Amino acid sequence: MDEFDLIENYFKPLASQGPPSFELLDDVSMWTPPEGHSIVLSKDVMVSGIHFFENENPELVARKLLRVNLSDLAASGAIPKGYLLGFMVNERINHDWLKGFVRGLKVEQDNFGLTLFGGDTVKTPNDLCLSLTIIGHQKNGERLGREKAIVGDDIFVTGTIGDASLGLKCIEGELPMDDTLVERLRCPEPRLKIGQALLRRGANAAVDVSDGLLADLGHILKASNVGAQIEKNKTPLSDPALKIVKDSEKYWTTILTGGDDYELIFTSPKQMVDEISVMEKEFGVRITKIGTIIEEKTLQLFDVNGQAEQIIGIGYNHFDNQKT
Repeated sequence: MDEFDLIENYFKPLASQGPPSFELLDDVSMWTPPEGHSIVLSKDVMVSGIHFFENENPELVARKLLRVNLSDLAASGAIPKGYLLGFMVNERINHDWLKGFVRGLKVEQDNFGLTLFGGDTVKTPNDLCLSLTIIGHQKNGERLGREKAIVGDDIFVTGTIGDASLGLKCIEGELPMDDTLVERLRCPEPRLKIGQALLRRGANAAVDVSDGLLADLGHILKASNVGAQIEKNKTPLSDPALKIVKDSEKYWTTILTGGDDYELIFTSPKQMVDEISVMEKEFGVRITKIGTIIEEKTLQLFDVNGQAEQIIGIGYNHFDNQKT
């Protein structure tokens, strides 16, 4: 199997016949966003052994690759359109693996209205590496940004937090296997519709939870030059996660710092609280207030009794390979 066979047999069916991808016959794609809209881009890389297990189902690998990139668009309030794929394949990848991977891409293209714009394929002697650039659009001058939090804003989070990191503990054998938690790790839900609604309805700052709740909230605080007070007991938990922390308090650290949830943390003016309740019903997703933006440039975590807790190791850093 050479590069051109790979493109012809596996990736060409994911592309459009005309623009933007021209059946992958050229090295470039061409796309014009709707009038009055800007192109929005984001890129994520996934490497076997770090972001997924070597023996992971390739369909799930593909689905997660697209979904984690779509989550970045959700945090901006953007509308997705397509993607560029960098596929660095090693000797261990065979036709069956490729069929499963492409099947996963096709499932998510259909789910989210995407098409493959183009990309590149190479062979590597190292670990399998997958790079994806997601492409979307939104109205000129409009976006949710990390730097837009304002003192007095409420801090909200969508869905539940900690499921993915607890799911990893299940796979590693530290916790009993729980299908709900593992599914959250393998196939996160990008909150695109919620991100778009937040942009329209007046939210200020937003970020998705990739490195951990505390770490990603910290990105907002640093960019906005503000601080925050959050209440640990307000953190929304799934039933399996709630059971785990009731049995062992130590897993609170995993929940708050583990990452891979791809929920949205956002800040909004206090007058938006009723609108957020409406959104909760509209989208059928929990949206929970966990704290407040403050002027003092610190991240303060309070326990169930209102006592301040020391924060140690708030999230994952790839270059240190440890919590930071």
